[in-house]
Amino acid sequence: MADLSPLPELRFAEVPATSRLRYVGDRFCYMEAGRVDLPPVLLLHGIGANSLHWRHQLAGLADRFRLIAWNAPGYLLSDNLRAETPSCRDYADALNDLLSALGIDGFDIVANSFGTRVAQCFAYHRPGRIRRAVFTGTSISHGMSPRGARARRRGTGAHDRTRRLWFRGPGSGAARFSRLGRYFGLGPANRARDQPRRFHAGSALYR
Repeated sequence: MADLSPLPELRFAEVPATSRLRYVGDRFCYMEAGRVDLPPVLLLHGIGANSLHWRHQLAGLADRFRLIAWNAPGYLLSDNLRAETPSCRDYADALNDLLSALGIDGFDIVANSFGTRVAQCFAYHRPGRIRRAVFTGTSISHGMSPRGARARRRGTGAHDRTRRLWFRGPGSGAARFSRLGRYFGLGPANRARDQPRRFHAGSALYR
């Protein structure tokens, strides 16, 4: 069995005072590797995972980047959001709260699964902050039918529309994220309704 890459220790950041009423507590937990003067890269985990998901990236890229693997609200030792069914905007604001606590403005992002939804929400509500993005295990968009999902896998239909929005539209990466956000229904009106309490934190973004 191959040796596992070492993990950095958990760190904690205080939720900004202006946002604290939205949380059940006052702290985020995260992992960090790399010097603080290196370009920042945010690592966003999926549902059922946490910052440990990124152990190999934290070990392998720390010589080139300041890597920050967040634990979303309610994950590991990060305090949860008060909202029973957190919205797209709630998660975008939560990520912004962590970034504010760490003094980070512009950054690159690597995201998996649920983390890709958080990244899209952030790009839509906080345009211009994300410089580059890498997504893995992206989800089927809200409300997509099985037929649409099959079309996406074939490279036609909904997926072809997504490719046109990203590659052929004008503007910067932030503008392209904004177009994708509108296409996938990530506007302020996008809210999960009737979300059962038993759903894992973050599931609302998939409804």
